[in-house]
Amino acid sequence: GDEIRHIDWRAFAKSDKYYVRRFERETNLRAMILLDASSSMQYKSTAAKASKWEYAQELCAALSYLLLRQQDAVGLTVIDEDVQQYIPPRSHSNHLVNICETLATCAPKPHRGTQLVVGTNQLLEVFSQRGLIFVVSDFMDNDSRYLTALRQLRSRKQKVHLLQVLDPWEIDFPFREMTLFRSLETGQHVLAEPRFMRETYLRELRRFIDELRQNCLESGFEYRRF
Repeated sequence: GDEIRHIDWRAFAKSDKYYVRRFERETNLRAMILLDASSSMQYKSTAAKASKWEYAQELCAALSYLLLRQQDAVGLTVIDEDVQQYIPPRSHSNHLVNICETLATCAPKPHRGTQLVVGTNQLLEVFSQRGLIFVVSDFMDNDSRYLTALRQLRSRKQKVHLLQVLDPWEIDFPFREMTLFRSLETGQHVLAEPRFMRETYLRELRRFIDELRQNCLESGFEYRRF
């Protein structure tokens, strides 16, 4: 089933057996990590060892380390409603220090919403060749236009990965007593009886995650939840 052009004819002349040449081509990819620094990423329950933001910081640092170890170029874009920080992709060994210093000094600001489309539109301007895009976020974004921008990047041979970071309490909703919920992005307060709303909340959360996964499947993206 192999193509004839891959046959090693010199080996065939010596042994009268067919051998197929195999080789690995080393490629240097350009990767960009798009990190959500909106206020909702600050959430940390008592069941978590770190906030979503702290976990996302570690995740981005680990990804950068792995990419640089295989001599790929990696960059970082930090966004909330606007672009906070932008580090262009580089592959030299001390670039990891630049990325980690940026991650350490950035922090979500109060009452800043999620505008992933701002970051994805910037990537459309600077990324034209094949590469990797990692979006690290809780994806609490009502504006789904970022998916359209990511699909355009996918059409440019970019491999897109959506890495969703959620807190254990966001997934399990273990609240039992009357609770005052506060939005970290808008500051809005809601007093609610969680036992009466838990079933509805969990159903909506499943719908939200399933819809994100389905969009990834249809668009050719990779999806992972952390």
